[in-house]
Amino acid sequence: MRGTGDVVPAMALDGKASSDMIAPLGTGDLQVGASGATAAFYNAIDRGVGVRMVADKGRVIPGRSYESILVDKRLWDSGEIRSMADLRGRPVADYQESSTTSAFLNAGLEKVGLTIADVNRTYITGAQHPAALQNGSVVASVTPEPYGTAAIDQGIAVRLPESDDMYPNQQTSVLLYGERFISEDADAAQRFMVAYLRAARTYSDAVGPDGRLTGPAASQVVPILAQRTGATEDVLRRITVNGVDPDGAMNREGIERDIRFYAAGGWLTNPGVSLDDCIDLGFAQKASAELGPYSPPASR
Repeated sequence: MRGTGDVVPAMALDGKASSDMIAPLGTGDLQVGASGATAAFYNAIDRGVGVRMVADKGRVIPGRSYESILVDKRLWDSGEIRSMADLRGRPVADYQESSTTSAFLNAGLEKVGLTIADVNRTYITGAQHPAALQNGSVVASVTPEPYGTAAIDQGIAVRLPESDDMYPNQQTSVLLYGERFISEDADAAQRFMVAYLRAARTYSDAVGPDGRLTGPAASQVVPILAQRTGATEDVLRRITVNGVDPDGAMNREGIERDIRFYAAGGWLTNPGVSLDDCIDLGFAQKASAELGPYSPPASR
């Protein structure tokens, strides 16, 4: 946003779920947010809360998932747990009852003929997963980075190899605009989107073919992420990261798959929610056209 004349204060909702930002987006107390496309989001839409998904914020890179199924290393070493099938009836750490991590876990279980109902989930933050694995309160967890690498580094957990292929291109998080921001200050909303896609392209330049921050822009991106996340630069360079579409495009098929998952679990107040009522792609499409086609570093 430098050079635009806009002042963009950032607000951290420390200790709260991303769904906690939905109400202030609807009232105009927040203008822009980022969240998983959870059941809470769709239920807010059903209640008339004015918020829209406007761009990709994070997705699973095919074959390089930043979400992992971790298992207690002691149980892995003993051979007691070696696959998703071994989780039947066992305690597993998740974030929320009906979130994108839940959908990821369910996708992995479905590959071995199970569903999320076949495991006993407990809901704690990712930062708490390593301790829960270590003290034995859970035998496995569905854990995004950097917490997954931290648990492995500490010798607490082993990553199930099938994690990389459980749910390719899952739309794990999205950029949100409040409807009041869209209707009352569309020009600022468009300027923000142009800046956001510039950032998405720089970030994409930082992601190497291995799904890690090994690309040519890594030296620019890693320090920013370290400052904002609290993770060390060493850890950030070793973790598998999420992808972000350089044009802001979202994976509609994946979002609709997750909606079906939430509906089947009974977590939606309106199981027939229409994705068209939740999305506004106009800002990203206009910003992408303004910036021109994105060229990956390898093609330059």
